[in-house]
Amino acid sequence: MSKLSFQMEDHPDAATKHLFDANVLEKSNRPDGAAYLAGYVVECSLKSLYLLENGPPLPQNWTHHRLKSLVSNVGAMTGARSAKYTTALVLSIPSMGISAWDFNMRYSAAGSIDPNRAADWLIEAICVYEDTIAGMKLDGVI
Repeated sequence: MSKLSFQMEDHPDAATKHLFDANVLEKSNRPDGAAYLAGYVVECSLKSLYLLENGPPLPQNWTHHRLKSLVSNVGAMTGARSAKYTTALVLSIPSMGISAWDFNMRYSAAGSIDPNRAADWLIEAICVYEDTIAGMKLDGVI
């Protein structure tokens, strides 16, 4: 359990779990699931930045937001605690392929995500995770 857990939510731990599972699915030739979970890695990482800076709870309107909106919100509230982890890479999420992610992908038919696209999204999710969650863990903030 991370230091950012609140009630039943632990966004840093969820990001770690989703990253592990996305890697397993991608290696098992399950691109739809890998891409879907890669998006959640990024979403949970962004929400963790908010929580690090502001504490819980998350604002009501942060539930299943589009990644571009979350990046805008994170960029607008970055302060002393989260600045180190709100990197140029994190702020560039809107220009990444994974910005097309949407939580409604859970309803997509099998085969709707190209394996190369899923692999790209997973790489982007790993990079975001490393700049945020992994960095916060290394520094002992979470």
